[in-house]
Amino acid sequence: MKNILKINLDSIREDPQIVSQEISGLDLDLDEAVSEKGPIFLKYTLYRIGEKIYVQGRVKIEVKLTCVRCLIEFDAPLQADFLLVAVPAEQYSPDQKEQESRESRKQDPVFISYSGGQLDLFQEIRSALILAIPMKPLCREDCPGLCHQCGARLAEGACACNRKKGAGSFAVLENLPVSEKTCGSGEADTDVKQED
Repeated sequence: MKNILKINLDSIREDPQIVSQEISGLDLDLDEAVSEKGPIFLKYTLYRIGEKIYVQGRVKIEVKLTCVRCLIEFDAPLQADFLLVAVPAEQYSPDQKEQESRESRKQDPVFISYSGGQLDLFQEIRSALILAIPMKPLCREDCPGLCHQCGARLAEGACACNRKKGAGSFAVLENLPVSEKTCGSGEADTDVKQED
């Protein structure tokens, strides 16, 4: 698969360039990570200061998710912002990354390296998009989920189950006899026959 997110360093200038791309899930190898419904829209600003290259932008996609409450599939828009700072591989070091992270005021940048005359954005943009997928997707914030008895989707209306107060796993306890002498009094039952 051709990586269309590689940029030739010679094309990167000091003046900011705005780049817009429309790519597919195959271009980001998203087959196993997410089920996309359409193209991926990518827009970013690209410029350089000396040997440092700055890339700031946003990636958007519409995906199909499964609600964790009612298990229905639904369409949802996803977007992720990213800020990348690339330096030559021979100059890249963890100390530099830590120092420059402290200097960042707005958005924490991700520091990467480049070599071979090209800057590869593939991994960072793919990671940003995957991290934007919610861990517990909901078809709507107030989704009532499924009936715990029959499994009906409650968002479509009340089911035929007995959902009155007290109906459930502990409803059988209502029919147990309770002695007024022992209930909450902490005293022994005086009906027990005592031996002489």
